[in-house]
Order: sequence, then C-alpha cells, then structure tokens
Amino acid sequence: MPENQSDLFLWQIADEEDIKFLGEVADALGIPIEQLTKERIERLIVTRTRPKTMTGTVQPFRRPYIPPKVRADQGLKSE
Repeated sequence: MPENQSDLFLWQIADEEDIKFLGEVADALGIPIEQLTKERIERLIVTRTRPKTMTGTVQPFRRPYIPPKVRADQGLKSE
C-alpha cells in the first residue's frame, strides 16, 4: 500500500512484461523490485537535471578600448 496518497503502485507505471524483467534484474542484484525501480528513477532524474559544464576557458569580461570622441568645441582655440 502506498505511504502517501500521491504514491504509485508498481503495476500503475509498468506493464506485466516490464515487471517480470524488473523482477529478474532485482533477483540478480539481490534487492527488492521497488528499491531497484526507485534507484533507477532517481538516477534518471539526476542525469537529466544535472547542469552541463560549459566548454572553453573562463575569461573575465573586458570592454574593448574605444578612444573618447573629440567634440567640435574642444578642437577650436577660444580667443
């Protein structure tokens, strides 16, 4: 019986053929079917939600040098 209302039975998420296969694998590993199913689902969630590492070298952001614009009134000599 499920522990919570939201818990699922194994037969609700897998058909008989899948449950039979899970039983064979669980017997080979020496663990219950429910534990095997839980571990596999958790492993799938971890691999799908793990952040991907970025490729390349991390470098600080540097703005390119842009010389200041010369204003028209700065270039003329005032008398």
